[in-house]
Amino acid sequence: FPVTIGGVTNLPSLKAQQKVLGNIPGAQDVLGGFYGKRYTEQIQPAVDRFLSSISPLDDPMTAGYRGQQALKTRLESLQSAREQAAKPIYEQAFERSPPIDISGVAATLDQRMRIAKGEELSELKRIRSMLNRDVTRLNAQGDEITETVLENRAPALQRVKFAIDKMLRGEAASSMDKTIQNEIVGIQNQLVRTMEDAIPEYGLANQEFARLSEPINRFMERRPGLSLINMSQDNLDQFAGKVFGLTTPASPQSIRYTRQQIEQSGPNGPIIWNEVTRSYLESVWQKAMKPTAGATEAKVDAGLSFRNMLLGDEKRVKALQAAMSPQQFAALNDLSRVLEAAGRVKKLGSDTAFNNLVLQAIS
Repeated sequence: FPVTIGGVTNLPSLKAQQKVLGNIPGAQDVLGGFYGKRYTEQIQPAVDRFLSSISPLDDPMTAGYRGQQALKTRLESLQSAREQAAKPIYEQAFERSPPIDISGVAATLDQRMRIAKGEELSELKRIRSMLNRDVTRLNAQGDEITETVLENRAPALQRVKFAIDKMLRGEAASSMDKTIQNEIVGIQNQLVRTMEDAIPEYGLANQEFARLSEPINRFMERRPGLSLINMSQDNLDQFAGKVFGLTTPASPQSIRYTRQQIEQSGPNGPIIWNEVTRSYLESVWQKAMKPTAGATEAKVDAGLSFRNMLLGDEKRVKALQAAMSPQQFAALNDLSRVLEAAGRVKKLGSDTAFNNLVLQAIS
């Protein structure tokens, strides 16, 4: 789209003359009309075309929802892969498992429950009840009776361990006192040690499970697990901003990791990532277009602001390179060069004396 000679050459003298001419009655109207027409008929459509080339989806709420669902699907996939790989290992470990004596674990719980109160007592009772099972036998008279005994089957005790895991990760855990959490962790560790002592193969299975858990732990420790999958649906229009960083730009490594997780969520993963990327770029464009306080006219240098917000420093450049394909980034670079040229009108502040000098030079 059309740019001025000062914009094309970036020569300070020509930009200064263009600025001064814009303050002269008559010329001011001409240049003002030129800037406004170029903004509405050239710059804005060019940016819109670029955004559409990234993704046709222009609804940030939908992009956020699809991005979050993709991450949840990816997490489920990682967990499923771990379960499938670990299941035969545990089955083999439990195949010839002897009865396991967990009386020590039960004694620890009984001792703690004698002094526990409130929430702590409720949680300890919950675990203690899981260590029991009902068995049916015949008494001396030959009658069938049911009695409660300590659980001693390895697969069942493994399920107790999983149930405690869930207690420590569930919604209630976020409000649970740290002292209580530590106490529950200690009891769980005692249960696991008891099982490992009885079944050496179980200890080896746990080591393999820990190795298989590394991708999941990495997911939960980074932005997808810490923030993105937990965003409320009402705030999903801000999802892309969370991915790329709202105030402080996210690191290229963080963006690259989130991109990988979304793209690997399924066949539509790359499409969904482009939707999230477009949502972020569009939010920056909306911010660039926002007039300054008290302004009565459109922000005709919004294109330059857009360019500077996206590519103003090396970190932002690397972040976008991590987010975009080489072709997409090349298209952004091409657009940014034209936007930069179109926005080259130096703002000189209070420039009455300078204007007089320039007018003499060009008269």
